[in-house]
Amino acid sequence: MGTGQISRQPFFKRPVPEPAEKINPYASPVIPSESDKPPLSQDKWHLLKIHVVDVQKQAMRRRILLTGDVEAEICYDGWVPNEIITVNGSKRFRGSIMYFSLVCPTILFEVETTGHRIPAVVEAAAKFTLSTFLRLPKFRIIIGNQLIYSDDG
Repeated sequence: MGTGQISRQPFFKRPVPEPAEKINPYASPVIPSESDKPPLSQDKWHLLKIHVVDVQKQAMRRRILLTGDVEAEICYDGWVPNEIITVNGSKRFRGSIMYFSLVCPTILFEVETTGHRIPAVVEAAAKFTLSTFLRLPKFRIIIGNQLIYSDDG
């Protein structure tokens, strides 16, 4: 390097992160499905048979077990700022602090059948309470335009 040139090498070398998930703070918080399954066409969504088998509710958490065409365990953890949705143990959404509400009001993700992917939506709202500090007064899961589960806290 000659005189007057600026070195483009960093002063220190950062350690290389080992986690499997690469975190990009500027990326969308939606974690894409890594499935090679094609999406189910919208005209067949109404044919899906999905049943809620079990629901576990806590102040800011929901765990819903589904059977039928969609065999899934959907877990929602709304504790701020680490709001997260997992489907069968795989992360499908990681929250952000960039909302104007306590939790993200509408979360888009995908669930899978044996041969296809289907869009799903979680609609949630949180509020402050005296007994639990925060709780979900509204929580809904919609899969393929079908309301699968809804509760009012």
